[in-house]
Amino acid sequence: MRRGRHEQGGRALSRRSGKKAGTFARVVRRYLWRGDPAAKAAAVTQFVVAVLAVAAATLGVTGVAFISSTFFRAVALVVGSVILLAQLVAGEQWHKQANVLANLRRNVHSDLPDRIESIVTTNLAAASKAAVREVAPARIETELREILSTSSGWMFQGGSGRWLRSATLPHLARARNTDVNITALLLDPRDEELCVQWVQSHFSRRYNEGPSSPMVPRMIQTNVLATIYSLGWYGACSRIKPKIVLLSTFSSQRYDVGSTGLVITVATRNEPAIYARNGSWFYETVCSDLLKACERNPSVNLPQEDSREPLIYPVLDDVQGPTVAAALQQMTIDDGSGASHPLLDRYSSPAELDFDSIAREVRQPG
Repeated sequence: MRRGRHEQGGRALSRRSGKKAGTFARVVRRYLWRGDPAAKAAAVTQFVVAVLAVAAATLGVTGVAFISSTFFRAVALVVGSVILLAQLVAGEQWHKQANVLANLRRNVHSDLPDRIESIVTTNLAAASKAAVREVAPARIETELREILSTSSGWMFQGGSGRWLRSATLPHLARARNTDVNITALLLDPRDEELCVQWVQSHFSRRYNEGPSSPMVPRMIQTNVLATIYSLGWYGACSRIKPKIVLLSTFSSQRYDVGSTGLVITVATRNEPAIYARNGSWFYETVCSDLLKACERNPSVNLPQEDSREPLIYPVLDDVQGPTVAAALQQMTIDDGSGASHPLLDRYSSPAELDFDSIAREVRQPG
């Protein structure tokens, strides 16, 4: 019986000792064994010195034992050496880490512009290949000229056709080996109300107000007639085959359709445009709508081959009011009824027109 009690007491003491040892180990792991190896070594060494100091002080005060100063000096020397070595190792590791971070910063800063440029270039390349996309206002002119440079034909629907005269016709007139078909859907210059509505809409969209500019309906009519004459001139003096259609309504959009793509713009200059590549559903739909409009509206009959005399189509720089008047008076309108009507009629009667202004727009369309 007595032996069993001693065994139970021993087991209880072992359990208590084990618990204390486990607690000590947890304290060491939690508060001392942290950080890099050098920091761990320094912390453990400092802990051991503190424990020894407390033990020595306790033994000396109670008189149980006396620890000589020589022993403490030796211990302090060992501990100091260990701490110094740990600090040196830690400092070396810190310098290595600092060098790695510095190299990383240099690489990031040096590569960042290239990476940004690569991302932007990739996105722009992907956007430029889109079948239908938005075009920023600053790039509209560039986009139009890129389409023009790769096109062998053109369709236009808009107001005055000034860009058609200044850019499209001169470029496409360079063709020497094949005919170039150009279709222009323009405002009917005989319709005064239509010209007034176009001017009002044009200025309200561009300036968010009424027509406060000196531009009046007669000026849009002058530009339309200058475009009609220019199409006739290029038809007589180049491989261009023009078709002129007169619209009884107008749209706030302008359509420039080349054989490789199209651009749709509005009167407001700070608004983006729409681009569509040939072969896209959008391109095909717009072309189909324009062709249907050509079938529903009257067209202009240009002077016949035998009447294209130098009197009406001289060198472009020599075009004057009388030559423009002579050419326009020979043009007629085909409305599909089988009867022909003069182009210069109603609001565009010869007595109401300034042919010198029309000739000036022909010579200087920009």
